[in-house]
Amino acid sequence: MFRFLTGFLPKSVRRKYEEQDAARRVREDYRKRRSVAPVSEVEQFVQLQSEPQPVIQPEVLGAAQLVHINDQGQRQSVYPLSEMMQTGRMLIGRGHSHVSIVDDPSLSPRHAVIEIKDGHYSLRDLGSNMGTFLRCQKTILEDLDRILIGWYLFEFQMIRPDLDPRLESFNSLGAADDTPSTPKAADPYDPTSPSMGGGETIQVGSLPMQRQAQLMRILPQGQRGEVYSFNRSIVIGRTEGDVVLSDNSYVSRRHATIQQYQGRFELCDLGSKNGTFVRLRRPVKLQHGECFIAGRQFFRFEMVTPPAANGSAGTEYG
Repeated sequence: MFRFLTGFLPKSVRRKYEEQDAARRVREDYRKRRSVAPVSEVEQFVQLQSEPQPVIQPEVLGAAQLVHINDQGQRQSVYPLSEMMQTGRMLIGRGHSHVSIVDDPSLSPRHAVIEIKDGHYSLRDLGSNMGTFLRCQKTILEDLDRILIGWYLFEFQMIRPDLDPRLESFNSLGAADDTPSTPKAADPYDPTSPSMGGGETIQVGSLPMQRQAQLMRILPQGQRGEVYSFNRSIVIGRTEGDVVLSDNSYVSRRHATIQQYQGRFELCDLGSKNGTFVRLRRPVKLQHGECFIAGRQFFRFEMVTPPAANGSAGTEYG
C-alpha cells in the first residue's frame, strides 16, 4: 500500500518517504525485541559458558546451602543453593552475583562459583586476583602453592638443586653449616615492619638428602617477606615452631606443619581452631562442612538433606 500511494510522487520525494518507512520498521522491530524480558548480567555470564547446562534432579543431588560466617565465627547470612537448579551455578563476588559482598575490595567482581558437576556440588575459582582458599586437614603441596594461616599468606616453593649453590658443598655424610633459628614473624599489617623492605632467608633445618623447599611469606602489599628454608619438616604456630606468628590471634599455638615424605611435601593442620587453607588450582568437589575463604570472607558449605544413594542418575545433559 505504501508503494502504491507513493508511486505517483516525484522520485526525490518518494526516496525520502521510503527512508522514513525503513526507519519506522527498525524502531518497531526494536520495540518488539525490547518487550521481551531483559537478561541480567549474571544470566548472560551463565549463557556464555561453553559447557552444556545440567538438568538436575533435586532428590538425587540433595539440598544444600552456603553459610557466610562473620569475624566472630557466627552465621551472618545463609544462601540456599536451590536457585542453582535453574542455572546450575551460584556466583560469589563483589558485583552482580548471587552472593554479592560490595564492601570487600579483596573480592573480585566475579570471584568464585559453586556449580553442579557430575551430580555433585563443585567449587571453582574464576581467575580472581586474591584467589579462593579451601580449608584442608592434609594435602600434598605443589610448587608455588599458596597457604593461608590466620591472615598470614605464604608461598611454598620447591628448590631445584642446580639453583641452590649451598647444595654444591653438601655430601651424603655431612650436614650444613647453617644454624637453625626460630624467627619471630612481623605484624602483617604494620607498615613499619622490618621485613617490608625485603625478605631474609632463614634456615630451619639441615640441607636435604633428597629435596629442599622453602616457605616465603607474602606481605599484604605483595612484597616478599621472610623466607624459611627447610628439607625435612617445618612447624608454624603462634608460640611454638620454626615460624612463629605471635601477633595473630587467629593462629593456634602449634597450627600446621609441612613434612617431606618420599620426596613429596605434605601440609598437615595440627588441630588448629581456625584452620589451614590452600589456594585452589582446580575445581574441587564440596563435602558437607567444608570451609573456604574468598577475599576476606569465610564460607561454610552445608548439606541440608543427603543425596540419594545412587547419585549416578542425578545429572543428564541435553
